[in-house]
Amino acid sequence: MALENGSAHYENGTAHTKANTSVKRLSTASNGSYKAPLELVTFYVGEDSEGFSVHEEFAAHYSPVLREAFSKCAEGDPKTFGLDDTPKRAFQLLVQWLYSQTFELMTEDEYGEGSSSVGDDTTDSGSQLVLYQARSEMGVSEDEEELEDLDAIEDAFKSKQMRLVELWVLADKLCIPILQNMVVDEIIRHCNKLNFVATSSLHHIYDKTGSGSQLRRLVTQQCAWELAEEWFEEHPDHFPREMLVDMIVELKRNPQGAMQPVLATSFHLPVDDG
Repeated sequence: MALENGSAHYENGTAHTKANTSVKRLSTASNGSYKAPLELVTFYVGEDSEGFSVHEEFAAHYSPVLREAFSKCAEGDPKTFGLDDTPKRAFQLLVQWLYSQTFELMTEDEYGEGSSSVGDDTTDSGSQLVLYQARSEMGVSEDEEELEDLDAIEDAFKSKQMRLVELWVLADKLCIPILQNMVVDEIIRHCNKLNFVATSSLHHIYDKTGSGSQLRRLVTQQCAWELAEEWFEEHPDHFPREMLVDMIVELKRNPQGAMQPVLATSFHLPVDDG
């Protein structure tokens, strides 16, 4: 299973890196604490528990959850961590980020997986993006060929949105706020670039996050202030009941919200620089 981003890839389930660059980066970030560069830990990911090996120092450095879990392993015992409810593609993005502090969103074909199956409704034709405004501005009617191009953009956007959501959820599970903040920035950048608001991932977000999470806050405000009213009427099943309550609270608390830009930093989590 390949994972390419100029710094890390998988061969037989093991992450390989450009060693000198990666070691230097982590050594600097951890004040020279890079003590065991060859020690690997194994993650069992997805419903079939496929094994992926990652350098322990990288995983433990960025995640206090992993650091604590691995520290409890007896000397000589294999160090493993289960992520059976995590899509493999989300874990692969995490590994990219662990080694390079960046990640590349890939298409399904590049993941070699075919259609998505873990909490992803992006292949459902009923799960759409709000394109009313974009199509109106472009002067596109349903009879024009340009609609096919918009549908392609829509499908690509939905796919990227779901991957970002899955990565945020995984980073939340492992307590990596710096990565969660990066994902929030990317979600907002994509929405602003295409002037779209995604609804295909809302149920997944509310299933996988808790009350008051920053990701819930983000999508609640986006839908409350940027979503065309026709979309609510035509697709009420896209919106979790709990989210509708959150939207009502948002509208009551901030009636002027439509006049305010959605700022990524408003949805950032605090990061411990130590």
